[in-house]
Amino acid sequence: MKKKSFASQEYLNAQFEFARCYDMGIGTEINKIKASELYIIAVEKEDNRAQYHLGNLYETSKSAEEYIEKIIYWYERASENGNKSAWYLYTVKLEKLW
Repeated sequence: MKKKSFASQEYLNAQFEFARCYDMGIGTEINKIKASELYIIAVEKEDNRAQYHLGNLYETSKSAEEYIEKIIYWYERASENGNKSAWYLYTVKLEKLW
């Protein structure tokens, strides 16, 4: 049982790291679409790093104002799952809306 959960976690880490590579152009050209696809796979497994980075991907897009609800949603989810950076950005976004 431990082997299986370890393998699953390693697979999740790999998905997240590949997403970051596409997101930031590490070892490859930047491809935000591919990054978002890989982040979404990790997000479905409740990876708080992927939730944070997906929120950040929306926030740094050219259409960020259109995505404010998604930005807040993903920062909130990441925050609820223990991501402190996401919690900070989530509270900042909420303050700006008030």
